[in-house]
Amino acid sequence: MRPRSSSSLKCLLLLVWNAVSLAAVCLQPDVPENGHIFFETTSRYRPGIQAKYACTPGFECVGVERRVCHENGTWSGRAPICAIKVALNKLAQLSSGEGAQNALDESARCALNEPEA
Repeated sequence: MRPRSSSSLKCLLLLVWNAVSLAAVCLQPDVPENGHIFFETTSRYRPGIQAKYACTPGFECVGVERRVCHENGTWSGRAPICAIKVALNKLAQLSSGEGAQNALDESARCALNEPEA
């Protein structure tokens, strides 16, 4: 159908937005001193991705070893720390950097103790 006159011709532009999910991304998680983070894919900071923590040799992971990026852009839990390993039955000065200073005598050996209350 043709308009009757040019004055009755109107241009109507209709914009329709699709509901596209703009998922949040997480910031880079904290990397512990003496530690590393590994990711399962190359899209590292997307929701659902896991960050896996590992410590360099001579250190052990204290805390969670895996964290997950949430939809709201935050990581689950807290980053672990990499604590120096204390070797049982080794001479104190060989176990850690401070052992010799804290040992009563140079033949003191490391032992597993109950945690203090």
